[in-house]
Amino acid sequence: IYLIWSLNNETSIAYEIAFLAALLGGVLPTMSMSRIITKGRR
Repeated sequence: IYLIWSLNNETSIAYEIAFLAALLGGVLPTMSMSRIITKGRR
């Protein structure tokens, strides 16, 4: 039972890390793009 729980916990943590990485990967480029656009307008 403990082995299964630890395995489940590890997978959930991995999913969280993957989700955070995807979030950062999606947010950072848009932030830089918006900054470039604002600089171009100025």
